[in-house]
Amino acid sequence: KFVAMIWIEFVNDLLNLSRIETGRLKIQPMLTDLVAFIKGIDHEVQGLAEARQCQIVVRESTVPLPKIMFDPQLAQQIFSNLIINAIRYSPKEKKCTITIAFTREDDHVVVSIQDQGIGIEKNKLDFKFKGKRNRKFNSKRT
Repeated sequence: KFVAMIWIEFVNDLLNLSRIETGRLKIQPMLTDLVAFIKGIDHEVQGLAEARQCQIVVRESTVPLPKIMFDPQLAQQIFSNLIINAIRYSPKEKKCTITIAFTREDDHVVVSIQDQGIGIEKNKLDFKFKGKRNRKFNSKRT
């Protein structure tokens, strides 16, 4: 049942990406507390994390973070996908920890999601996040 929901969300994400690229999806940014927002997503994926024996650790910044402008619906899709993939692609043979950390660098808030998965080679990161849907990479364990 959960897997079916993930596939439905994946298809919806692809449709939304197409709508964004063609200008048919309106982005609605709101001033939002990013840490509280991510903690809400953490609660949504707890069932999958527990089933895979993964612990999700949220590390808050040591300095106060400002509220930031973003579209909560689109950001929820992005961060859910990142966290679910971190759980899904962590080694199955041992317990895993997914660490979500927040830092402030000048006028930016940086969110990092760390896991024990195979990852993406550094020379392919820029390519991965460019506009077209290029998803296949030869990754190695690091």
